[in-house]
Amino acid sequence: MKSYKYIIMAAAVSLSLSSCMNGDDSLFNDDWKDINNTVAPYGNNNITDENVITIAALKADHAKAISNGTCDTIKENIKLKARVIGNDLGGNIYKQIVIQDATGGIIIGINKAGLCGYLAEGQEIIVDLKDLYIGGYGGMAQIGAPYNGGVGRMAESIWMNHFKLVGDFDATQIKPIEFTANSVGDESLVGKLVVLKNVTFKNADGKKTLINGTSSGSNYYSQELDGYPENVVVRTSSYADFAAMKLPYDTLKKEKVPCTLIGVLSKFDKTLQIMIRKPSDIIFDGDVETDDNSGSETSDTPSAEAQGDGTLANPFNAAAAVQYANSLAADTKSENEFYIKGKVSSIATDKNGKAQNFDSGYGNATFFISDDGSTGSTQFQIFRALYFGNKKYESGDILKIGDEVVVYGKIINYKGNTPETFQEEAYLYSLNGKTE
Repeated sequence: MKSYKYIIMAAAVSLSLSSCMNGDDSLFNDDWKDINNTVAPYGNNNITDENVITIAALKADHAKAISNGTCDTIKENIKLKARVIGNDLGGNIYKQIVIQDATGGIIIGINKAGLCGYLAEGQEIIVDLKDLYIGGYGGMAQIGAPYNGGVGRMAESIWMNHFKLVGDFDATQIKPIEFTANSVGDESLVGKLVVLKNVTFKNADGKKTLINGTSSGSNYYSQELDGYPENVVVRTSSYADFAAMKLPYDTLKKEKVPCTLIGVLSKFDKTLQIMIRKPSDIIFDGDVETDDNSGSETSDTPSAEAQGDGTLANPFNAAAAVQYANSLAADTKSENEFYIKGKVSSIATDKNGKAQNFDSGYGNATFFISDDGSTGSTQFQIFRALYFGNKKYESGDILKIGDEVVVYGKIINYKGNTPETFQEEAYLYSLNGKTE
């Protein structure tokens, strides 16, 4: 199994790097040419697990640089051994990974996109710290390279010489720590994966999305939570795959919908920021196993029953579409088209909160559907779908919350965690019972 894993991952990384390498394979460890393919095709396989220290100890040794926003050179021959708990898979973490051991978590800045291709959640790595740099940004510890007197991202060529993969990735080995209003002030949690249970968003009203909150820097927005201090926020990039997701709200009952949030706990000055990694980090159903085993297993059962077979006479409902997408391999679209029926529960918005019922630049529309038109039920994303007759949208206020639609097209499990229709290979078949 390991041989197949490394063959696949080697191919993925070579494709992602080929455009900038100009034939130079110096970023790769030559050991990957081993005929048995039993070692990783990237990183430095000569790194050992000697002189390993904890993340907490590393932070303590450089506490002044971290708090002052300056930068220290790590001169000692020391290493970290930890697991990846966050990467750029969902677009909310950019050119960074977050690693965690039993004592703490820390960001590693790497000037390269697509890091999730070989640094998956749950992957254990050893990081050779000698000659790297550590500092802080707003008090958040980061390993990287010098930048404007502080610490920024290191070149990927440097990173490749300073880490080693250990075994296969195993996401079950990273369990979030429960975070409550009483957890505020516990600095040991900063940088770790946390879970907030049964929470509601202060601004949820059936219209606002994750990025309709307070601007917290270029392209980042903050949302406050009920029952938590104002300095605890959910931080979302406008480039995140789930940026258009509406804050959980039942438009029929006109009430906020409680949910469970999983994310990396970061900080900027006195503000604690929950960084959601991917759409599945927002959970409406089931519990989450925490690192103290106080919870139960996460439920994979949709909050609505899957119904339909995808035909025109018996379309998939949202839960069935999600279930089918989850049966597909990551990023593999279905061979056949399916009919999917539901009520519009949310519509993509721009960063100013204006609904984009269709994108005039591309002539397609992105929205979510559920059985009852609420965000509290299982939702399925209609991603960049075309208009009636498989034609591009041209004008008009086409969709609104609560409209009943039937969409026809192919389905994909984007990046293995986002069930949706395949871009521009699905179109609106009917709207409130009317076809073209």
